[in-house]
Amino acid sequence: MKFKLLFTALSLSLSLAAYGQNISFESAEGYTLGEINNQQGWSYYGTTTPNTATIINTTSTLGTNSANVLGTNSFDDGGIRKNVVGFNKTEFSFDYKISALDESDYFIAVRDNSNTILAAFVINYEQGNVAIYDGIIDDAIETSIDVTPNTWYNFKMVVDMTNHSVQYFLNNTSLGSKNFLTTTTGFQVIDFAYDDFDSGFTVDNIKILNADNLSTAEISQVNHLNVYPNPTTDYLHILTKENIEDVEIYDLSGKLVIRDRSGKNEISVSFLKTATYIIKVKTKQSTFSAKFSKK
Repeated sequence: MKFKLLFTALSLSLSLAAYGQNISFESAEGYTLGEINNQQGWSYYGTTTPNTATIINTTSTLGTNSANVLGTNSFDDGGIRKNVVGFNKTEFSFDYKISALDESDYFIAVRDNSNTILAAFVINYEQGNVAIYDGIIDDAIETSIDVTPNTWYNFKMVVDMTNHSVQYFLNNTSLGSKNFLTTTTGFQVIDFAYDDFDSGFTVDNIKILNADNLSTAEISQVNHLNVYPNPTTDYLHILTKENIEDVEIYDLSGKLVIRDRSGKNEISVSFLKTATYIIKVKTKQSTFSAKFSKK
């Protein structure tokens, strides 16, 4: 029995690792509340300080924690960044919200180790307009999309080092494709910045995936599985386009704590302890997994 549980945990861990790296700032990932600097490779720079760049547990999209950078009206650039391992073709996504308009501009970039920008989203302070970076002309191109303060949005870019191109998405809607310089050396740094005109931002649910290795089923897992509410107290609802055959829920040690073969799109988790869990959903065509938190 111990060997079986160990094998289940190992298989689940390897399955999740195959996608790349997921960051949701949870204690299970080694994060603690408070200053983000030096936690799991993150650093802050510019105007940010130990009190303004922190891990918080008051808002999130996955689990209970997120990273938050406050505005201090310093009128200077600052932010948080982390060195990461990218791939020949990297899918980079994250949940993000700004705290106000008519204050700071926001800049989310992917860089190589020489600080050259491969790709970036820019959010204008005035209307919250989203622009995408064109690495050839070194400028941000406005889109027709505006974001609203204190509202979570999912941003995604697919960076292709072979073609030196980037596809941009907001809430899975395409914003177009741009190119970057052929002299860049790789997807190596993720950078969340602002110019600090008294408003800040929050980020959660960061994913850095090897897009070349995603099978059809894995692509479905990334784009077409949604569990809500998250966090939850009693029921977890499962949204997928395929008919459900089997649902399994594991704790983070890999122990199976719930199994349901009813085929229903909701499952009771009211008796689970407060913690983060992994739900694994099997259909005839695919197997999906996602993390959720029980309050």
